[in-house]
Amino acid sequence: MAAKRKAKKQEKHIFDRIVQHDTTLDRHGEDKVLLFATGMLFGIGISLYFMRVLWFTGLTLLIFALVLLYIESRNA
Repeated sequence: MAAKRKAKKQEKHIFDRIVQHDTTLDRHGEDKVLLFATGMLFGIGISLYFMRVLWFTGLTLLIFALVLLYIESRNA
């Protein structure tokens, strides 16, 4: 019975430590996440180019350009 109480106490303690961490991003971190997701999309677009799905490739290139312009305008 004492082991169950101790286990519950440890679970609560672990949860408290997780909640205490700050999960917000600064501007530089947001740019990193945005560029990572855009890079993934760009890679998918390039691979679909070789499979002859040209409309999706054009769409990904347009999104990639818009994201880069957005980041550049935020940094200026």
